[in-house]
Order: sequence, then C-alpha cells, then structure tokens
Amino acid sequence: MNSTARPPEADELELPRRYHRLGPRLVLSTMLVLALGLMATSAHTIWTERSSLAEQIDARGGSLVNLASTACIESLLGGDYPLLETFVQELARTHDDVLYARIEKPDGQVVSETVNTAQRRRHTTEEIQQYQAEIRAPGSDGAQGPLLGRITLGISTRSLSDLESSRSRELLIQGLASFAVLGLTLSFFLRRAVVGPITRLDELASALGRGELDQPIVLENDDELGRLADTLDGMRKSLRRSYDELQERHDELKRVAAIRDRALSDLERALARAHEASEAKTAFLATMSHEIRTPMNGVISSAGLLLDTGLDAEQREFAETIRSSTESLRMLVDEVLDFSKLESGQAVATLAQADIETIVRDATATLLPQARAKRIALHVLLDADVPRQVRTDGLHLRRVLVNLVGNAVKFTDEGEVVVKVGVDDRSDGRTTLRFAVLDTGIGVPKAAHAQLFVPFTQADASFSRRHGGTGLGLAISKRLVEMLGGTIGFQSEAGSGSLFWFTLPVEDLTPPTDPRGALPDEPLERVPSRVRTILVVEDNPVNQRMALHMLKKRGYDVELAENGQVALDKLSQTDYALVLMDCSMPVMDGFEATRRIRDVERQRGGHVPIVALTANAMPGDRERCLAAGMDEYLAKPVTAEELHSKIAGFTRASV
Repeated sequence: MNSTARPPEADELELPRRYHRLGPRLVLSTMLVLALGLMATSAHTIWTERSSLAEQIDARGGSLVNLASTACIESLLGGDYPLLETFVQELARTHDDVLYARIEKPDGQVVSETVNTAQRRRHTTEEIQQYQAEIRAPGSDGAQGPLLGRITLGISTRSLSDLESSRSRELLIQGLASFAVLGLTLSFFLRRAVVGPITRLDELASALGRGELDQPIVLENDDELGRLADTLDGMRKSLRRSYDELQERHDELKRVAAIRDRALSDLERALARAHEASEAKTAFLATMSHEIRTPMNGVISSAGLLLDTGLDAEQREFAETIRSSTESLRMLVDEVLDFSKLESGQAVATLAQADIETIVRDATATLLPQARAKRIALHVLLDADVPRQVRTDGLHLRRVLVNLVGNAVKFTDEGEVVVKVGVDDRSDGRTTLRFAVLDTGIGVPKAAHAQLFVPFTQADASFSRRHGGTGLGLAISKRLVEMLGGTIGFQSEAGSGSLFWFTLPVEDLTPPTDPRGALPDEPLERVPSRVRTILVVEDNPVNQRMALHMLKKRGYDVELAENGQVALDKLSQTDYALVLMDCSMPVMDGFEATRRIRDVERQRGGHVPIVALTANAMPGDRERCLAAGMDEYLAKPVTAEELHSKIAGFTRASV
C-alpha cells in the first residue's frame, strides 16, 4: 500500500495549533529554579554574615561602654568633671565608630558630653546603635554600690551596612557567573537528553496525527522516552491495521451499497410495473365486471320471469338450472371482486345507521329460493333485546351473512338452516351482537379445520366438484369481520352439521321506546299497500325489459328512459315514487343526471328516491353513487327478491 496513504479522518485532525516550544520553556524553568536557589543561598549567606557582624558590634559596644563606666567611677566620686570631659573626648577621638558619648548623674543631669560632629552628620538614625551602662561605686564584699550615674555611647553600625552591600555585590557577581555556567551546561544536557528526543517524538506524533501511518516512531533513547516511542509505534501499527480493515470494510460497503442501489432501482422499477399491473388489473376487473354483470342481469332476470310462467316439469328444470348456474356465476364474480378489494387494501369500513332486521331479511331473502329448491327450511330468529337501529357497515355485514348462509344452504341436502342473532355483551355504551348460522349439512372434518379460512381452499376437493365454489367465501368473511372489529369461528364435525358464528361491536341507535319482539322464523315479503310509478333509467334493451317485467309482477307501474337526459325530461313532467338509475349511459350518465335532479329539488323542493342499479361494482363505486346524491346502491346482476327488498322500503315509506 502507498506509504502516503492517509485515513479519511486525517484532514479533520489537522486543526490550528498554538503552542510554545518545550525546550526553551524547560531550560528557562530549570534556570529560574536555579536562580531562585542561588538567590536564596546568597540571601542566607548575607543574613548569616550580617547577624555575625551585628553580634560583634553588640559585643564591642557592650564591652566598650562597660569599660568606660568603670573608668569614670573615681572621677565621679571625686567630682573631677574636667577629667570626665577629657575622658569622654579622648574616647570619641580614639574610637572612630563612637559618634557621641554622654555621662549623666542619676537625676539625668549631663555631667560631660562630646559629639563627633563630622561623623555624626554622615550617619542616619538607623546607622547608630546606642549602648548604655550604669556607673556605681564599689561596694563591700563584691556587692554593687550606690548609683553614681550613667554613661551612654552612640556607636556607628555603618560597617554592618557596608559589609551587607559589599557581600551582596560579591554574591551577585558570583551568582551570575555560576548561573551562566550552570545554565549553559544544563541547557546543553537538557537539549541533548530531553528536549531533542521530545521534539523528535513530537514531530513523529504530529505525523501520526496527520494520518501518516507508515512512518515508524523510533527513538535511540533507552529510557522512558524511548519506551514511550515504542508504545506510540505500537499504536501506529494498530491504527494501520485498523485503517486497512476499515478501508476493506469501506470498500465492501461501497460494493454492498452499489448492489443495494441496483436492487432498490430494480425494486422501484418492479414496484412501478406492479403498480401499473395493479392499475391494469383494476381497470380490467372494472371493465370485465361491468361487461359480465350487464348480460348476467338479463339472464338472471329472464330466468326468474320464466319460472313465473306456466312451464312443464322439464322446462322448469332447465329454467332452474339457468337461474342457479347464473347465481353461482354471480357469486363467483362477487367473491373475486371482494377478495381483490381486500387484498389491495381498497376495502374500508363505512359506518352508518343500519337496520339489523332489514339486513338479516335481505341476506336470507337472497338465499331463500335456493333453500326452497333444495326443500330445506330456512329460519331466522332475532332475540327480543337485539337493537334494530345500529351504527355499522351494513353492506359488509350483509356480505358476511350471505356468505355464511350461502355455504350452509350449499352444503345442506336435507334438514334446515337457522340464522340466530342475539346480544353477546353490553359495556361502555357499545353493544356486541352475535350472529350464528346453524345447519344440518355434511359438516367439516377435523383434518380440514386449520385450512378452512385459507383463500381458495375447501375442506375436500370433492366438495368443490360436487357443490361448486372458489373457497373464497369464508376467507372474505373472516377479513370483513376482523375489519369491523369482530371475531369469527365455527364448530363442526363430519356428518354432524356446522355452526358458524361471528361477533360484531356496534353502536346502539334504537330509541328506548321502540318496541321489539322476536323476528318470525322466515323472511317476510313486503308488498306496497298502494302502487306508484317507478322510472327505470337504463340504456340496455334486455335490462329494460327485465326490469319492466320484474316490477310489473310486483304491482308497480313502470316507465323507461334510455339515458339521463330523457330521465330529466320525464321528471320535469311527472312525479315518480322511485328512480332506478343506471350509471353508464350515452348522452348523459347517471351521475350527472342525479346531480341535476338534486339541483332542481334544492330550488323547487321535494325529493325523489334514486337507487343506483349498475354493473359498476369496483371499490369506490358505491361511495361515488352516494356522493352524487343517490339514496341507495344495487350492483348488477340482481334478483327480483333483491330488487324488491331494496325498493320496498322507499315505496312503503311514501305510501
């Protein structure tokens, strides 16, 4: 590897540095300590010599004043004051350091005094030391006699100051010389033994800090600095290895990142293709649903109308086969669409006020013809405490009931199917309903229990061949129930029938005074007490004829409009009990026609019920119809029972 290679962090380590060189500071510090030591030694020497000289001066002054006091005894006793005067003058003259002398009587009277005026003027008060001694007459037996007077001598201490100044100069000169010699010698050895290696070590460490990991850190010193250099070199080698490993990891991460970027790019493209495929699938399902449901509606309606005519046994069997096969095809289309919605996350819960009795009636009414064809009883029981008006998703609830009741009718060849609705729990202002579907059918083997709610799976392949179906009904029901906050389960054994149940939390909206009783054990057909005219807005001739026949058989008067514009014209001239509105029509579709009808009503008042009867059954179609102003929604194909059940509530309310 290139010796000049540097880690990526090297540039961050090169920060501005402000520092003083260690060598000069170390030398100056050492010389400062040396100077302080010399100063302390000189000061101590001067103080010692000064103390010694002061002691000598004190001793001389003390002995001189004592000798002078002894020499004055006879003169004071004899009263020879001239002699004392001569003695004092001679004393000052013979001793240069005596600046003045004074003899006093005990009462303080000066007997004799002399002053060395020339010397006295050259001395300050601090340079004069005064010594005093008593003059006593000789006593008997060595005892002191009476006090004759006192003698005072002023002795110069200038010699002490001169000595101190002289010694200070000598010591200063000696100290400077010693300091210079020692400083130079110490500086030489410090630079050679300490400063030089430290400077070299600093240069090597700085290079290490700059990321120059290939330059060895070596000192020739066999001491602490040498060991420190060895330690730093070990760190350098460790950093070199770590950097090499880091570089390898970095290169590997770059390769992984490149692979990840390519994978993300591929994933984005795949997601885009999947999104396009999903949109294409949705568009395809919408188109195919519409195209399949439109002719299917004609087939189902025609089969229902045909069965209401005078047919012989063979003809009735064929007509029943047509109707049952078309019903199976419709359920297959519905299941595929529902499962597609759930898989794509497009199915959402839409909570609104719903009538539990109406939902149960509609769901069971749809399966009543199949139950009658198989000659099995279909019972519906609602407990008295079940609320009638609740807030829930009625469309999804109806779908779950249709799936469960449809399975029960499909797999029951004799006996009965019972739908029960009761209250499972009431707490915190919420009511949990329990729906149960019991049958006396073939049951489910225990080995198939675990796979029962798995999409495209049935208990036995032979069941699928014998009874038909995709295996989606239970999977769809489970997801819808869980989406509404409930739970679903079952109990079944082979040959002993089945019990499928689910719970559903709802908000009770039933007025407290609403009387309720148990629902009779079979769905009741509602027939309007008074006939009014229904306007069918439909462009397909087959569907026009089928709607016309189905409604007239129920006692309704029917008028037709082939598009939305014709419907507007008719509504401007005639009042209708209800409008069945197709959505996809030429000239003017059902959405635009509904919006214009509602605009007119806002200006003139009144409200005509509009029920969407359309082959549009994709996610959002129902919401789009309601948003346009329609009151209800029916997806083609639709049976006579479903159509009558849906419009009966509107026509009965208007009677």
